[in-house]
Amino acid sequence: MKFTKRIEEMHTLIIELLQACLDELRTQIKKFDNLQGNVDDVLDVKKALLKSFHGSFRGLLGQNYSYLGLKSRSLLRNLVEIRRLLWLLFNQDCVTFFVCLNDLRFNPLEDHHFSLFTYCDEETSKIIDRLYKLAKERIYSLSLVALQSEDRSDTLE
Repeated sequence: MKFTKRIEEMHTLIIELLQACLDELRTQIKKFDNLQGNVDDVLDVKKALLKSFHGSFRGLLGQNYSYLGLKSRSLLRNLVEIRRLLWLLFNQDCVTFFVCLNDLRFNPLEDHHFSLFTYCDEETSKIIDRLYKLAKERIYSLSLVALQSEDRSDTLE
């Protein structure tokens, strides 16, 4: 299946968000000594896309799971939302993707505060902004194509 350059770029940005989230989660769980397995085996991008990731992560931490902090729990929620965004990108229309991204992007309680990545750095914020701009362009480019095709059909009649 072939995708447009815009969708390929959006896919790449979503994978970058997923990787940034996993990297931050990796630094958060390094404080635990008695992990039950290899961290790199569980915190892999391909495995993070699976529904079974959360169970694998819980298995890795064992009893330490109950000691996760607010930041780690927020990162786990972010992983679920990023997987949902990826699913929406390929399975839903561009407006649904944009609305979902916009809802995740802003916290309604504070202006200009990313709720998807509450604990994100400046580079991650730029990735989210770029993804938002591409999603917006995707809607408007489809609208322009539809308007141009309507204009052509009007002139042919």
